[in-house]
Amino acid sequence: MLNRIEASYYSSPGAEIAGWLKEHHKTQEWLAHKLGKSRKYVNELVNAKARLNEFTAIDLSEVLGMTPEYWLMREASYRLALALAARQNIEVEQEDGSFSKAEFTQKFASSY
Repeated sequence: MLNRIEASYYSSPGAEIAGWLKEHHKTQEWLAHKLGKSRKYVNELVNAKARLNEFTAIDLSEVLGMTPEYWLMREASYRLALALAARQNIEVEQEDGSFSKAEFTQKFASSY
């Protein structure tokens, strides 16, 4: 039997970015332009499929606010929570589905 943790425990930086965009009536395309990034990258970032790196953290701090350190800590905390969930065989529940330990390994471990 799997244990479960709430999605809010480990929400990705992308979830916060998506919330900011919605609150300010902005699009991912707008953000991509402001960041000087591709729409594909911003979409992957918002959907937690791309990692937030140091350069993007600096760019986000200039466009959305918060410090680069804040954005990097959000990314690190999110990835650590996923790894801990996988190691402890905790089912991770998100709006778009849940991941078991095996699925986590297949979907995320290859990006390390």
